[in-house]
Amino acid sequence: MLTFDSKQQQTVKPVEYPWVLLLLAFVWLWPGVIHRDLWNLESALYSSILHIQQTNNLFISSHYGETYIPNMPVYLWIAAALQKLSALFSMSGYTAARLSTTLLTVLSLWAMGGAGRELLGKYNGRSVVLILIGCPGVLVIGHSLDSTIMLFSAFCSFIYGVALSRRKTVFGGLLIGVSWLLAFWSGNLPPLFFLWLITVLLPFSLQWRTRRYLRAITLALLIALPLLPVLPLLLKHYNPIAFQVWFNHHILGIFGGMSQHNIGFSPLKLLKDLLWFALPAWLIALWAIYRRKILTNTTGWFCLTWLITASIILIFQKDIDNRQLIWLLPPLAIIGAASLDDIKRGVAAFFNWFGVMIFGFCALFLWAMFFAINYGVPYRLSEWASRFNPYFSPDWNYFPMILALSFTPIWLWAVTRRHIRGRKAITNWAAGMTLIWTILLSLFLPWIESLKSYRPIAQDIQHNAPDFLINDLTQGKACLDSDNIALLTALDEYVGVSQLFYTPTPNAQCHYRITASEQGVLDIPQNAQILWHGTRGKRGRDTIVLFVNPNIINK
Repeated sequence: MLTFDSKQQQTVKPVEYPWVLLLLAFVWLWPGVIHRDLWNLESALYSSILHIQQTNNLFISSHYGETYIPNMPVYLWIAAALQKLSALFSMSGYTAARLSTTLLTVLSLWAMGGAGRELLGKYNGRSVVLILIGCPGVLVIGHSLDSTIMLFSAFCSFIYGVALSRRKTVFGGLLIGVSWLLAFWSGNLPPLFFLWLITVLLPFSLQWRTRRYLRAITLALLIALPLLPVLPLLLKHYNPIAFQVWFNHHILGIFGGMSQHNIGFSPLKLLKDLLWFALPAWLIALWAIYRRKILTNTTGWFCLTWLITASIILIFQKDIDNRQLIWLLPPLAIIGAASLDDIKRGVAAFFNWFGVMIFGFCALFLWAMFFAINYGVPYRLSEWASRFNPYFSPDWNYFPMILALSFTPIWLWAVTRRHIRGRKAITNWAAGMTLIWTILLSLFLPWIESLKSYRPIAQDIQHNAPDFLINDLTQGKACLDSDNIALLTALDEYVGVSQLFYTPTPNAQCHYRITASEQGVLDIPQNAQILWHGTRGKRGRDTIVLFVNPNIINK
């Protein structure tokens, strides 16, 4: 009689393909970093980078005359250093500056991969990276000119340092110390105090109360404490005005500064933004917590302590910026990766089907939109796209088509594999996210930039504004001010206009002024001479006017 003993059943080891992760991460990294213009939210940071380049002073950061110092300018230094390489590689200055985000993103993913391996065991680091690649939040901050990625790198480095301290004390302590510095430089005091609080709370678990951990923290203190006050003191010495702005308005980071506070209570907005920002990390983490696989070990104490503490800090912001949700992403990814191998086959198959349906439908819609925008087929979709963005002129390029066509069959191959388990499901999700991002930033880049870039406005002013205006501005004979930093940055970068000033209110400082409004209500003096006017954005909702300031007499 044949019998079957379930205890004798051997667990099937999942087949690992490290090259798949490397290829996926490489493809995910580059769309949106190169070959695109400055978008509105990037203009303020890039104007500060330009000012550092022009003045050759590391501690002078401004928006065309107005002091701008939300945190220590280390991210600006990295971007400015990479910008010097733009001429060597024939790329724009803002593309080279955006590579600083790419470097910090690679550092973050490397640190989280190492943390997953140390906390969860071999092969689990890849799962942590795949979960992060699949989150829209990491996609947004990992492809923009935005210092938020440095804060994310700080959090990831801290987790890796703490995890590594149990095996390699010196390297772990070094990473922890560096993470404290990065947290202070990118987010000021709140993230630094938060990491210190996690450092103190961890030993409340007996499993973290070890000599190795204590030695690593001691080394981190020896590295970080002498360096933390150096940059604020240098800023105060070389630019006292900027130091006062930073101290009064930004030293408390997400809570404002000493003279201007930003404290409120927004738990509902936090949950609403988390639903899309951290999907699927929060979904898989909820499954792990429900299965109680991670709650009783060292990793569970670490991650749950982090999540609870960070959530309490975030909900007391007055206006939560969704980029601040990166505080919650690292522990969610680790908790989710801990449960991937324990997800039942039916649950994994449903999650995989859900991802295939979402990304498959989005891919079909985007391909249909591409043909509608560029070839007018199907007609109704083309008509809708024209109403949404009536100022776009089709500009077909074969390279984006090749890029999108090459990655689409790769995704189809990935999602049609058999025997779906947790790791394959999350790999397919990350591949789907990469597919949609690749299509958007290849086939649709000209269409998106006609909505988000100020290059068309700057070029229209250059070609259609009076000749004397362009001559006066490009030769520095007159100055131009504005209440819109993106407009000034576009004129500086794409036209070469000099003598630009940012004045949120019309203070009559310059000969010419350009102003913009989404509602069409502009503050223009009655006797002002209008030299140029135009619109941008979907359905032309942004009205832009360039006029002669009547309160300034041209010399």
